[in-house]
Amino acid sequence: MASSSAETYRRDDFGTDDMPFCNNSEDLQEVSILTVRGETGSGFYRLASTILGLLSVLFLVVIIGMSVLYSEVSGRHDRLALNSSQANGELESLKADYKRLAATKSTLHEEFGKVLSEKKALQVRLERAMSQIVALRQEKERSENQLKISRDSCGRCPQGWRLLNATCYYFSDEGLHKRGWEQSRQDCVNKGGDLAVVDTQEKQEFVSEVLQASRLGYWDGFWIGLKDDHTEGVWKWRDGASLERGHWREGEPNDFYSAEDCAATYPTSKPLEAWNDAPCNHPLKWICEMSP
Repeated sequence: MASSSAETYRRDDFGTDDMPFCNNSEDLQEVSILTVRGETGSGFYRLASTILGLLSVLFLVVIIGMSVLYSEVSGRHDRLALNSSQANGELESLKADYKRLAATKSTLHEEFGKVLSEKKALQVRLERAMSQIVALRQEKERSENQLKISRDSCGRCPQGWRLLNATCYYFSDEGLHKRGWEQSRQDCVNKGGDLAVVDTQEKQEFVSEVLQASRLGYWDGFWIGLKDDHTEGVWKWRDGASLERGHWREGEPNDFYSAEDCAATYPTSKPLEAWNDAPCNHPLKWICEMSP
């Protein structure tokens, strides 16, 4: 019984002792080592928990930032999509407008071509009309001049002759029939006159005016009473009077082939530059003169 009581006491003592297994120094050392190890493990876990908490916070911040960024990007995308849709609509509208403008341009170009063609045709017609008007005016002037000459010479000159001052002039008009200088002079003599002596500017202008009114070509020459058959370059009228002033064409007289000794006058727009020397047997028309 005594041993049982003692054993019981030890158990009670252990039950009331704070460290029942650390009654000796070795046990105390083991307990201390375990305590240190427990405290060290608790610090590590606390540090790990802190780091994980920080990482969680950082991750949360990143997620929030990405959410905000995504929201902004999404908003921009929606705006861009809307703008793109509007731009596409405007582009289609511009394309349609361009097609209409191109069609209008093509139509206007065709109409412009037609108007231009009509303008050219009208211009040609206008030029023809102006030419006809000018020709009619010239014909009217010639007719008036011929009428005036006929009235002035009426009763004073033979029929078909024209009067200038106190002299009547005859311009041969026998179609294509032409004669040499001597034959022409003989015809004038047969008519009671002689080849014309055109020794004044007034006479030359009168002769040129008549020839122009007759609508003759520049090749239609008319013999006048002037020649240099006796001495080359010394021109004399058929009455023997020396030539004081000639109305030669440019470059004339040139005595071409040393065979041009008689003078003729031609229709020209320059009345005072109308004479040319020609071979005396060359067939031309002629001008006669006589006093009434």
